[in-house]
Amino acid sequence: MMRPGQLTLSVALATYNGEQFIREQLDSIVRQTYPPMEIVVCDDASTDATVDVLQDFQEMFPEVVRLYRNVSNLGFIKNFEQAISLCTGDIIVLGDQDDVWLPCKLEKIVQVFLGLPEHGLVFTDAMVVDDKLMSLGYTIYLRHGKPDLRTGKTVPSLIRKTGVKGCTMAFRSKFREYVLPISTRQWGHDHWITFIMGVISKIYFLNAPLMLHRRHEANLGNDPLLDKRFRRTARQICHNLSKDAYLQDYERWFDMLEHLESLRDKGGIDFSKAVLEDGIAKTRDRVEFARRRLYLRNRNRLSRTLPVISLLLDGKYTRYARGVRTLVKDLVA
Repeated sequence: MMRPGQLTLSVALATYNGEQFIREQLDSIVRQTYPPMEIVVCDDASTDATVDVLQDFQEMFPEVVRLYRNVSNLGFIKNFEQAISLCTGDIIVLGDQDDVWLPCKLEKIVQVFLGLPEHGLVFTDAMVVDDKLMSLGYTIYLRHGKPDLRTGKTVPSLIRKTGVKGCTMAFRSKFREYVLPISTRQWGHDHWITFIMGVISKIYFLNAPLMLHRRHEANLGNDPLLDKRFRRTARQICHNLSKDAYLQDYERWFDMLEHLESLRDKGGIDFSKAVLEDGIAKTRDRVEFARRRLYLRNRNRLSRTLPVISLLLDGKYTRYARGVRTLVKDLVA
């Protein structure tokens, strides 16, 4: 049980038409060995019985469950942003409506935050399961890989692949003002938060599967690596070759650059300005890489060859993308 003086935890839960699994998730949260101070649930105008389930839990745990119902649908990212903004605990833990947490998840996370006060974000592994909670034989980060969290390597690693899943993460609420608002231009809420925290703080990977991450028909397709579905992977590849994908990549990183630059004006900064400027410089270079790739994508294939080779010799493809694989894509797209 939580003792006075310890860290308080807020769970930020965004729901939408999740009646099938939300009860199991809420059960797993309230049964934690280190219980959360509050579960902040923002429902995004569900049209099924999700709200009925949520109201039942609020009646059973009125001092813990805080329920907010959106009059109209905000969308996944802005609904999570709202839930995060309403949390009042020392630590904000993100949760998906269809997962199940192991009883010790929050306790293990708190132990890391207490032992590593300089770390602002912690993420755990998760066993990937089907709709009946049967293991699919791999964990999220066994399938995805994780960022290189060594000193000086975190931001470059996150630039190449911002692959931390929101359902596995928790961060100190004192950093909330630096990660909000969340861009809706090609950024997931989790990747946005992870990258900014990688710039201004330290990140820790708790290498243990402390939850069950459920894959089912309603959420299949947004992560081909976890779903292992050939058709969806093929569609993703086709999209990545389109002009829209190149434009989206540029807009994505331009939004991040503008946000990081806006942090210069924040008062009471909890991080080194030199660290922030280093992150801004790396992000600006990533924006320029995206801009050049977008420009080349709009030229005929023959005229791309020399500029692409120049980017390769400058180390851009290995620094910001997947090396030769991305180079080949830029030549043939």
